Amino acid sequence: MPTSRAEAGFTYLAVLLAIAILGLGLTGAAQVWSARADRERLARMDAIGAEYVAAIAAYRAGTPGIVVGTFPPNFAALLRDPRFVTVRRYLRREYPNPFTGAVDWEAVPAPDGGVLGLRGRASVAGQAVVREYLYQAPVPAIPGHR
Repeated sequence: MPTSRAEAGFTYLAVLLAIAILGLGLTGAAQVWSARADRERLARMDAIGAEYVAAIAAYRAGTPGIVVGTFPPNFAALLRDPRFVTVRRYLRREYPNPFTGAVDWEAVPAPDGGVLGLRGRASVAGQAVVREYLYQAPVPAIPGHR
């Protein structure tokens, strides 16, 4: 059965429309996937930041003698504490920034010297984001209050 020229043009337009709709759907899926990947990397970054802060707290609590807890002089002191004869480690290794893949954390200096926390850079949805993770001294409990 021969088709007319008008019917052949209609099929061509229908295929073009289907490809355009498919392209729009894939674009939306890519945006959702990208947002999900950013959320996962931010969650990983937060977990790494919390681990560094916990290591700083353990270093500070492990200060020998009756000296008030000091902050580590750098991140390397968290890997191997130079204040003790035996090996003490507060971190297993230096963790890379999930956004850059490099160990490019910036140390936040403590007022009396040492490292108070760390700062990491990220790129979320095309915008630069800086996250800070800082050690905060525990607040002593007030007797008689819950």
